[in-house]
Amino acid sequence: LQGLEIIFREPVYIAIMVGMLLYISVEMTVGVVVFLPVVVLLLNLPSRILKKSSEAAQQVMDSLISLVEETISGIKAIIVADSRNFFKDRFNSFHNKFLNRSIRIFRLRDLASPLSEFLGVSVVLGIILMGSILVISGEISFPLFMTYTAILTQLIPPAKALLSSYMYVQKGIVSLRRIEEIMVMPEEDERKSVDCPDEINSISYVNCSISVNGKSIAKDISFEVFRGKPVCIMGRTGSGKSTIVEAFLNFHQITSGTIMILSLI
Repeated sequence: LQGLEIIFREPVYIAIMVGMLLYISVEMTVGVVVFLPVVVLLLNLPSRILKKSSEAAQQVMDSLISLVEETISGIKAIIVADSRNFFKDRFNSFHNKFLNRSIRIFRLRDLASPLSEFLGVSVVLGIILMGSILVISGEISFPLFMTYTAILTQLIPPAKALLSSYMYVQKGIVSLRRIEEIMVMPEEDERKSVDCPDEINSISYVNCSISVNGKSIAKDISFEVFRGKPVCIMGRTGSGKSTIVEAFLNFHQITSGTIMILSLI
């Protein structure tokens, strides 16, 4: 909420200040505008890197949570198979990746403030140099130049707050996209209904390929499940085990192949 307040408040404050600067000296304000695209480009660079880093960190966190859930639910099988060191190493690998990406995110976020201050001071120094030339040439009075410089320095705090708020918004957008990917499921009317028999004898996957959001999850999968016989689908986290089952429930459309349902005769 504080970030949204800054986004709506600070631009108005900046616009008023820029209007006052134009009223005092058009030449120096044009000089500021010339340097402004370079300053904005440099200030926007950390936010772009932060957005990509946030997406990568949340993907690693997804894998980490899935691994913890898989380990807890299958702890007995892990102990029997003596695979504790294997799962421990996988956990440490995901944990270290998430730790490193989180440290990078905090460094980028903390870089926004000193970077904006450095660029702001650089612009002020350039304006002082330009204003000094105008004062010496007699095109502007010294008191008016000091007033211009004072107003210009007041633009740094709102620009800094606006940049920090923008970076928080970018991080929030990434979180929102991840939530939507998890929460948004196809509605009942969006899935093609299939009339299944009351008594199913077997379910056969024949050369089935499944893609989710353009990414291939399973390719040329073929197996058969018979009534009353247990089947074990094994694979590492994210390999597509749940996606294969969800394809039978029509939550994911197969791109090729056939799922055959045979009834009892």
